Amino acid sequence: MNSFIPTPDADRNALGVRYTRSTASGRIARTRRENAGRQRLVRERRREAGEPDPGLLDRAIVDALRSILLRCEDSVSRPIDPKLVLHLTREHLVLRATRAKDADPDAPPYNGAAVAEALRRRLFEKPKRPLHTR
Repeated sequence: MNSFIPTPDADRNALGVRYTRSTASGRIARTRRENAGRQRLVRERRREAGEPDPGLLDRAIVDALRSILLRCEDSVSRPIDPKLVLHLTREHLVLRATRAKDADPDAPPYNGAAVAEALRRRLFEKPKRPLHTR
């Protein structure tokens, strides 16, 4: 009798179904491995498209804000120019890109349009979750 429900004693190759028995910690570890593999593919696609990693982009934005705030003593009470933040973020990304190119000459360069789109998404779109729910 052919059964569509996989059982431990069924011929797994004949059914084409992967049946694994595992503990909760085994399932968690397998899920983490699968998620790490997917994230690795996402990072590789971003790299090939010339788009910066979101963490790197955040660090460049923070470095730009830090350099603005450290310019003078009363910088906290003065307004911050958004164009200056974008310009300094670009400079920090260029510095990081040249350092990365020196470390790995085979690394693809950033694509200007992809970087601009990543910055637009990061700075000018509303977050998916409001800050108070995080």
